[in-house]
Amino acid sequence: MNQDIVFTPDELVVTDFHMVAASVLYEIPIAIPGNGFPGATVMRVGSCFLQPSSPDPCANLWAGEWEDYALILTGSSINLNAGVVSIDMEPFLLQGNVIPKATVKNFGLQTVSFPVTCNINDNGYTSTKSVTNLALGEEVQILFDTWSPEPGTYDMEIISQLPGDEVPANDMLNTTIGIVESIPPKMVVGEEGTGTWCGWCPEGIVVMEHMAETYPDTWIGIAVHNNDPMVVPEYDAGILNYLNAYPSGLIDRSGVVYFPGQFEEAYLERINKVAPAELMIENQSVTNGVLTFDITATFYAMVANYRLNAVLVEDYVTGTSAGYNQANFYSGGAFGEMGGFELLPNPVPAADMIYMDVARALPGGWDGVEGSLPEIAYAGETYSFEFSVALDESWDYDNLRIVGMLINNNNGMIQNACVKNDITGVPSVMNNSEISVYPNPVKDKLNISTKSNADVYLFDINGQLIMQVNQPLKNSDMITKTN
Repeated sequence: MNQDIVFTPDELVVTDFHMVAASVLYEIPIAIPGNGFPGATVMRVGSCFLQPSSPDPCANLWAGEWEDYALILTGSSINLNAGVVSIDMEPFLLQGNVIPKATVKNFGLQTVSFPVTCNINDNGYTSTKSVTNLALGEEVQILFDTWSPEPGTYDMEIISQLPGDEVPANDMLNTTIGIVESIPPKMVVGEEGTGTWCGWCPEGIVVMEHMAETYPDTWIGIAVHNNDPMVVPEYDAGILNYLNAYPSGLIDRSGVVYFPGQFEEAYLERINKVAPAELMIENQSVTNGVLTFDITATFYAMVANYRLNAVLVEDYVTGTSAGYNQANFYSGGAFGEMGGFELLPNPVPAADMIYMDVARALPGGWDGVEGSLPEIAYAGETYSFEFSVALDESWDYDNLRIVGMLINNNNGMIQNACVKNDITGVPSVMNNSEISVYPNPVKDKLNISTKSNADVYLFDINGQLIMQVNQPLKNSDMITKTN
């Protein structure tokens, strides 16, 4: 913008426009900032595959392209323009001493000094700080006077007050801050896009297992399958609006797409965010093959336009068809170690694969259920909503779990979640009146008695098939399994 042929961050006018489909012509509007110099200049356009773009045409990327264009900027430059870029506050905070923060920037050509004021509707709180000698393109974060609020919901307003500002439209930002007396229990949801066809997806399998083992009480992993026998079409369509590569995923739907290697860092950032409500799953039961349950939200802060949602997840999923074979680019170790997948073939046969965290149903749709919470949910109030899921006979009910979500419908983020691993009331094969298995625990001999013919598959605690009877088992037959 200043015609020095050096591309700097303050001159970036398009930030990683997401091209979601191949062979599509995209038209991208470009707003020329008012601090550009009139006359001839150079525009650099870059794109790259699976990574954030860079203005450096010599950057070491997998695939990309940069092109420079000569163009003419017309009109007059804006000399005086300072504005508020962001209010750097979390939407929910624990009661105590709070320091309001905001970032302002000089959008004009002239170096400027000006006051910035923070107003809060809390007994007339106001704080004004001075910004001095802010040059073209520079920005600064301002720390205002300490604020000590009581629990409640507050409106915060930040105003830049540059004399003679030529663009007053960016002089003010406001937000709502919720102050809570105590912090609700928090869980983080990681939704990973995956597929058995995806040769890189073993990395996602390994990372999801690591997260479940490392953070068992606060991490909820959900594998959203694409184009394979485990796909849930509605869930797949929802996450595809965000993903541009497999494997990758969302952490609390924060608006950022992460590769598996980034999941843990994103989790550690999200787990420290204060949630506005605590969630519980209650009153689950099964009638005529339909599972019903309540998700209950107890609010610690007032919110507006929130929804509840649920996911049914199954662990230890196996299959026998070719669709359950897992493509494996890590086979042979050419790409280093990957949790043992480097020792397995490509593809890994279905008989050797066990899939965890498999999404089975999304009863509330991607966005959650409209009307599952009132338009305004008040602090101290508790609300419940009943969900129902038709159970598929192919699912292993003993390995099902329910995930509950609290979704901020203003931005689509998951603000909190909960999980119930022991789904009482769901019929189990061990409780089937036509089958008797004894003794329990078993040492050397396992006895299976049936009222009709049956096929028998015996799995160990890790889900590995260790024995099977291919012909129908006759009434009162006995199977002996040593060790």
